[in-house]
Amino acid sequence: MLVHLSPCLVICDQAIQICRRAIPLLVEVLKGGNPQTKNDVVMALYNLSTIADNLQAILSAQPIPPLIELLKGGKRSSKTADKCCALLESLLAFDQCRVALTSEEGGVLAVVEVLEEGSLQGREHAVGALLTMCESDRSRYRDLILNEGAIPGLLELTVHCRAPEGAPNVLVILKRRGDWDLGGTSPNPQRHQASKPQ
Repeated sequence: MLVHLSPCLVICDQAIQICRRAIPLLVEVLKGGNPQTKNDVVMALYNLSTIADNLQAILSAQPIPPLIELLKGGKRSSKTADKCCALLESLLAFDQCRVALTSEEGGVLAVVEVLEEGSLQGREHAVGALLTMCESDRSRYRDLILNEGAIPGLLELTVHCRAPEGAPNVLVILKRRGDWDLGGTSPNPQRHQASKPQ
């Protein structure tokens, strides 16, 4: 039985393949481009990540270090931070990304800082990223997240009228009797005394 594809479908598939081949180059630009170029690349990678088949290709190009560097050096409430966290949220479905994020110095902290200081959209993606990590392996990632002081930001979001629905779920997964109180005490209070880029 012959299956006939319309010309539009063929062209669309060809465009997707071309874009996928550009992913390694985009990640290289993300590592060494100027600020505006990096912002554009993050947007391009985010758009590519909305196609599930592209996620592994993006991850294979090792984008986590430059993404974290971009998050650490920029404003937590920027559109670039929103897209970085959205991209991380999708990639964290893969163990390779979770290992890369936790191996990167300040990786989990960068996500927690967007949770605390980001736009509502960015905070939603940060919650989704942390939830994905917790659900994948609670015992492995729970203490890492707690030690970066995620609880106060999560507690604040749970009382927000437009809070991301995942925030209470992360709290439930993280909670263990005696670890923290409802006042939002962090297991790592010194973390909030560290200077942060503006």
